[in-house]
Amino acid sequence: MAEGELLTGQEAREILRDLRKNSTILQMHLKGTHFKKLTVVTAIQPKPGRPLLYVDHPPGFAKAAEGVDNWEIAFTFTGAHGIPYSFTTFGGFFREEDNTIAVEAPEAVERKQRRKHLRVKPPVGTVTTAIIDGEGYDIQIVNISLGGALVMFSSPAIKEDVVKRGQEVKDITIDLFPGKAGKEPVKVDRAVIRRVITEHVTSKQHYGLMFIDMAQNETLRLKDYIYVNQRLMLRKALIPS
Repeated sequence: MAEGELLTGQEAREILRDLRKNSTILQMHLKGTHFKKLTVVTAIQPKPGRPLLYVDHPPGFAKAAEGVDNWEIAFTFTGAHGIPYSFTTFGGFFREEDNTIAVEAPEAVERKQRRKHLRVKPPVGTVTTAIIDGEGYDIQIVNISLGGALVMFSSPAIKEDVVKRGQEVKDITIDLFPGKAGKEPVKVDRAVIRRVITEHVTSKQHYGLMFIDMAQNETLRLKDYIYVNQRLMLRKALIPS
């Protein structure tokens, strides 16, 4: 289950301002209908009480809204670090002068996160190496987050007594940008194996690594990679095929 936190006051206002500033893509769903489309906040108009959000008028909204007396619109989007947010507005009206929909800003914005660190899959062609007890090994990453990674060892000579829970893994080099000139691999100085999982279908061993020592600049590079890929995943999920 996703854990949610309601943000109000200044925190909520800052998030809404960032939507406009960053042209963040939102999915809007007109409740009571099947209408779901992508949109952006084009402007925020101050007024007594709560301000108005002007959102781009997506094709088909006017037809979907026919017969709906009081609009209830649910908005969802991905914010910084790939964290999902949502809020709901009530009422609203069309603005023909700039082809937008005006809705009153919500009192609260909900921030959701399923786990402490969001995970993404690495790109095809990612090469990862690591050292255990002085020996070098090739690793296949299943998914990765700021806190660690789920991996498999590609080396056929790997032994179960070498890779076990509590084992320290050093000098991990992860090429998250295969084929891209000037993009150096991300480096993790030390990690520890926290979990050993047997995949039921293939009986292959998966290992949960927790990163315990990583330079700040490498952490920032990994954070940027995860954030960009979360945004791409959201766009692919929302854009109809």
